[in-house]
Amino acid sequence: MSEQNRHLANIATHTKNMWAKLCELVDAFVPTPFTVTSTDCDGAPITAEATSTVQTIPHPDFIQKVQICTPSIDPEVVCLSNDGGVTIIKGVVEFDISTVPATKTIYLFDGSLATGYEVVPCDKPMQNDYEKEIVCVNGLNYTKWYVWDKFGDTLPNLITILWLDETDTVVAAPDPLLINNVNCKVCLPTISDAFADDLSTLLPGTSFTITKPDCCRIQVVTSVGTITLREKETYYSTTDFKCPITVTSINIVSGNCSLADIHIISNFNG
Repeated sequence: MSEQNRHLANIATHTKNMWAKLCELVDAFVPTPFTVTSTDCDGAPITAEATSTVQTIPHPDFIQKVQICTPSIDPEVVCLSNDGGVTIIKGVVEFDISTVPATKTIYLFDGSLATGYEVVPCDKPMQNDYEKEIVCVNGLNYTKWYVWDKFGDTLPNLITILWLDETDTVVAAPDPLLINNVNCKVCLPTISDAFADDLSTLLPGTSFTITKPDCCRIQVVTSVGTITLREKETYYSTTDFKCPITVTSINIVSGNCSLADIHIISNFNG
């Protein structure tokens, strides 16, 4: 053993002897009893008479027993309602686990007792249902929302109707005369043609153009009236009607042309 190791061994021996002597002195000491004031694990004040004094010093070779008070109150954040789940707010319920079975007390977030409230699931189904409809209002597309109460009576109850304009801004219900008026007309134009001997391909139109030979006079029968085209009148075109009309028949009044020589074009402006 080296000189340094022998020196360390001597220090360890002397230290051990000193601790043993100190313990003998403490054991021989008889302290004067005194009153100690403290609290128990539930926070209640207690007093006790101390008859000895013990001072502990943490040491790696010894285990020190420490008693930790376990709280008897278990708080939890929950969902509360006082109207059967229609309106839900957050709250706190405290479970006192010191009793069997555990008791609970419900509080609002401001610390007051939640009188009249009960704990409800936080993920309850939606109370209301919504139905969307696009409505033309004076040529503009408005959104009409129907709000239904799904849990009312035996059938859903209509709570209210909301209107949004073309910019999705909430507005008052529009004038019924503006809903689906003439400015809301959808443009679906068509064009068709036929020869006078077979009008089956000719669709109703808001204007017509007729061409024919100059050697005959014809009579054009429509759903709104009858017109005559004389000889030398080889071309005829109507103005635009607001409503569509139908060419029902074409008859040759005089001349030697045939119906197959007469051409009709129908235009519908949609």
